[in-house]
Amino acid sequence: MAALNRKTWFFAALLGAGAAALAFTVVQRRRRALESASIDDDRVSEASEDSFPASDPPSYTPTLGPKLVR
Repeated sequence: MAALNRKTWFFAALLGAGAAALAFTVVQRRRRALESASIDDDRVSEASEDSFPASDPPSYTPTLGPKLVR
């Protein structure tokens, strides 16, 4: 009976260690994904700020199309 309990505890501890390692891996991947998303957001914001004058609408927009040449 004692040997069965030792084996049971050993496998339970092994299972627990595996679950902890898996949880740690998942947390690390999520953290990296969030950091990557933050970096992408920073790049978008920076590009938007750099292109500010180009994003203004033109001051004059012609209402007539191109002239008809005969």
